[in-house]
Amino acid sequence: MNKLLISLLVIAIVIEVINFTFANDNYFCDIDNHWAKDTINKMARDGAIAPSENNLFNPDSTISICEFLKILIINGEFELVTDGKQWPDWYINTAVKNKLIEENQFENYMSNITRIDACKILARYIGLDGVLKSKNTFKDINQKDKDIVLKLVNLGIINGYNDGTFKGDNYVTRAQACKLIDASYNAKVVLSTKKKDKLNCTNSNIGKTVSGDLITQTRYEIKNNRLFVSDSGRYAKLSNATLNQEYVKDSMVIKLLNSIADNNSYIAVLYIPDKYTINSLNVCVGSKQSNVNNGIYSFQVRFYENSYYNLAESTGIDSFGNSIYLRIELDKMWDKISEFDNNYRASNKNLIQLDKALTSLFGESTSKELIKYLKEKLSEVKEMPNNEFEAKIIETKRIGKYTFDIFCSRDEKIQVYVRNIK
Repeated sequence: MNKLLISLLVIAIVIEVINFTFANDNYFCDIDNHWAKDTINKMARDGAIAPSENNLFNPDSTISICEFLKILIINGEFELVTDGKQWPDWYINTAVKNKLIEENQFENYMSNITRIDACKILARYIGLDGVLKSKNTFKDINQKDKDIVLKLVNLGIINGYNDGTFKGDNYVTRAQACKLIDASYNAKVVLSTKKKDKLNCTNSNIGKTVSGDLITQTRYEIKNNRLFVSDSGRYAKLSNATLNQEYVKDSMVIKLLNSIADNNSYIAVLYIPDKYTINSLNVCVGSKQSNVNNGIYSFQVRFYENSYYNLAESTGIDSFGNSIYLRIELDKMWDKISEFDNNYRASNKNLIQLDKALTSLFGESTSKELIKYLKEKLSEVKEMPNNEFEAKIIETKRIGKYTFDIFCSRDEKIQVYVRNIK
């Protein structure tokens, strides 16, 4: 048999093995005929669970409290608190921080988790405000736990037994844990989408048309986690337009809006279509509506909609990025002249709101480090000579998994360009 024929046979065998693997899509060798097979494989595919050395999952074995928390935290994409030893401290501390459990709620986190304890954790994870209770009744459940259980039953997350009992002290199996967590994640998405259809403040041009300045004539509505633009003034031909999802997701913008929405400042969303450059969506935050309408912001976030902004090309600075997807600009970060004269050139109120915005975009730890850096730059800008040629700060800074290109001067404010993660 010649070498070419052998090579072709090897390739054919490899392709067949690959096809067989993907066709079966099994991550474990002991779940072929199990009722939770699809969910278990999905959780493994998403990285929430991992195969053991012998590729066993043991779906009908019990699961410990800390293992349950780990799957929930990974599946829910919580940012890990890396204090203490990795196992199980990281997951316990993360659960406490995100209020999934109380501190020292369990004496032994290695003990098996019960159905009622799983329900209490999942209730905190989902958030059951406004959820109706099932009409089911369980003869073996106390009044204190009944509301949580009946709401979870109504959401289709958990069920009782045919004999009318709930058996809250029974242990949860590994397969049941995957099913419960997957169903809870889906319920949380549905509930949060309904809540996001309306911002928690009235100080915004979201969801209403305001007469007066052309900036406020554009109407923005949030429906089913999508942002819709309908305009009869400034840009005329927009009717139920939606943001291009190729580079910037509606969910990202809506998450930002919900994080900073309050009644102590004003938020405006401005959609700026441009046939010569890049369409953009600006989220502008200011102390009051009249300031924002006149272009006076505390800060703004500009999302580039349909392509990446090439900062290196526009500035001629080779170290800058050429795949920028959003820009953060700090403008009038002080509320009073006395705050302008202080070391940070920013009020605490505006810094707190900026922190919320950055946390929604990049996560808590990256936001804290970036805020610290920007406060230092605000102080440096204040001391700069007012000369457009000499008074510039040009830096590239890496924080966590993000790269920020910084361009600032006394006149040009502070501009933070965020590179796409490749």
